Amino acid sequence: MPKKTDRRLKSEGSDYGYGRRPSINRRTKRRQRKRKVMTLLSVMAGVALSGWAVVQVYHVAVRPVSHPSHPNHPNHPLSGVAVAQTKNTTGLSGNKTTSSPSSSGPNGRTTTASSHTGGTTPVTKAAPSLPTKEQVLDKMTKDPLPASALIQVPAQSQLPQLNNGCEVTSLSMLLTYVKHPVSKMTLAQEEPRDETPLVMKDNKIVSWGNPNVGFVGSVAGTKKYGFGIYHGPLTKLVDDILPQRGLDLTGSPFDKLEAVVAGGTPVEVWTTFTFQPTNDWITWQTPEGPIRITMQEHAVLLVGFSQNYVYINNPWNGMAAQKVPLKPFVEGWDQLGKQAITVAPEQYVTS
Repeated sequence: MPKKTDRRLKSEGSDYGYGRRPSINRRTKRRQRKRKVMTLLSVMAGVALSGWAVVQVYHVAVRPVSHPSHPNHPNHPLSGVAVAQTKNTTGLSGNKTTSSPSSSGPNGRTTTASSHTGGTTPVTKAAPSLPTKEQVLDKMTKDPLPASALIQVPAQSQLPQLNNGCEVTSLSMLLTYVKHPVSKMTLAQEEPRDETPLVMKDNKIVSWGNPNVGFVGSVAGTKKYGFGIYHGPLTKLVDDILPQRGLDLTGSPFDKLEAVVAGGTPVEVWTTFTFQPTNDWITWQTPEGPIRITMQEHAVLLVGFSQNYVYINNPWNGMAAQKVPLKPFVEGWDQLGKQAITVAPEQYVTS
């Protein structure tokens, strides 16, 4: 009985005997020759590609520009003129930096004018800047100032809901005129507030809020005392409603306000309840320091003027174009710090 190892050898002899080995050797040689041919072709292709890349780099980095727009081109009007150039080539993009001859700047330092061009470099456009307050006012005002002007603006009354709401009621009339109506009640809820509590002693106000921060006290004025709000925080309210369109004219001469009205836009102004100067002034402490105020403070909407009169929409009585003597009105307005605000037309702000 043959051994196990003998059977294994016999099996190998019958399967992989001398009769099959020549066939295997021929096939292996053919595969080897094929691999050599493919390897040779790959090497040749790599050499060709490398040569092409070298040629392209040469063309970009060394070859002179022959476009007629280049000063060195024979057909260029500046041909023959010496031009100092500095070239900086990156990869194959063709981006180049050219510099003109250096010159001495005002501080004695040498400056060099340079320009950057490239087919693949994106050009970022600067965002257009918004018009300044002065530019907007130039468009809003009428020059020369006419002898009179009057704008028809629907009137509103602050009563009975808002005993101290002359400022927001006047603003509601102004916003309605510029075709963005907001009710006085909504404005009363949204206006900035100074929540500093009222402190009184001997029936006199010792400390309270600051109208330059927000509305002081109760705007309804039914159960609590209330005062008012000044131009700064009310302009902020306008900007919250119509961004960039709140225009604070405080400190401007009165004829500037008249020019805005003549140009077709009403102006909210702060004056006295009697539309004349007052001697009724008090001072109280605020978190920002002492403030001098009059309880006769009142805000109205200026809608017109003539030689001796102004025309106002008065939120206290709901009258439109109420006729008031000009001189005492302006004196009271001056006492209140020449406060005035308006709303810039949209086309003047965005253009």
